[in-house]
Amino acid sequence: MSRIEMTVDITTLISRNASVASVELFDLTNPIVSLIGVATGSAKREPGDMHDEAIAVDLAAGRALENLGRQLRRRGEAKVREASRQTEEKQAKLRRKNAESALRDMRKRLTQI
Repeated sequence: MSRIEMTVDITTLISRNASVASVELFDLTNPIVSLIGVATGSAKREPGDMHDEAIAVDLAAGRALENLGRQLRRRGEAKVREASRQTEEKQAKLRRKNAESALRDMRKRLTQI
């Protein structure tokens, strides 16, 4: 089993009425760190809401993480579809090869009759 080491950086910008979070996911497995995904999320204070930075950060960061999660899931699903397509393609080639071989054998037997 292989191990993948990742890190997440979350940056938030907070004002009195809104907060924005940016999430970056990095792959630390190889010597060269690579960026896997980036997403953002936001939170807006409605009129009458109490100003609370902790709530704003939680909402903005949580939404950014949800967006990143959706990106990763879509990428994973696309990889699964591609792997399935390649497997199906290989199986189709093998079926064609087997059918061609069977046809050659049949022709050979017919010429021997």
